[in-house]
Amino acid sequence: MLNFDITFNLIFLTIFIYHVFYFMVQYVVIRRAELFYYSLFLLSAATYYFIFDSSKVFKVSFQPTLTSWFAPIEQSFAFIQTFFYLSFMRSYLSVSPATPRPYQLIKYYRYYNLIFLLAFPVLYFAGIKTPVLYAIVSLLTMPLTILTVVVLFQIRTIYSTVLLIGTS
Repeated sequence: MLNFDITFNLIFLTIFIYHVFYFMVQYVVIRRAELFYYSLFLLSAATYYFIFDSSKVFKVSFQPTLTSWFAPIEQSFAFIQTFFYLSFMRSYLSVSPATPRPYQLIKYYRYYNLIFLLAFPVLYFAGIKTPVLYAIVSLLTMPLTILTVVVLFQIRTIYSTVLLIGTS
C-alpha cells in the first residue's frame, strides 16, 4: 500500500509542477496576466501539498524547517491560494470598473484575503495562537466565496460559466 501512496503522490505532484511550468511558459510567450496568476495559484497548492501532506508519505522530515520557515505561513496558504485564484478570475473574465458589482466584490475579497495572508504570520511571530481565529475566519470566508460565485455567474458569459462550474 505504501508503494501505491508514493507512486500516486509522485504522479500527482509531477502533474501539478508540469502545470505550473506549462502556464508559466504560456505567460512568457503570450504575456497574459491570468496565466501568471494561475501558475502562482498552482504553485502555492503544490507547495502546500508537498510540504504539509505528502512529506509523510515520502518519509521526508520537514520538522526543523516547518517550525522555522513554514509554520508562520501554514494557516495563510488557504488565503494565498484564494488571493491568486481571485486575481486569475478577475483577469480571465476581464472584470473591470465597467462592471462595478463584480469588480468591487472581487477587489474587496482580494483585500480580505491579503489581510489574513499577512495577519497570520505576524500573529505567529508575536507569539499569539490563532487556531480559533483561523476557524472563525474560515467560516466567514465560505459565504463570501458563495457570494462571489453568484455575482460572477450573473456576468453571463461563456467564460464565466465554464470558470464557475470548474470552481464550484
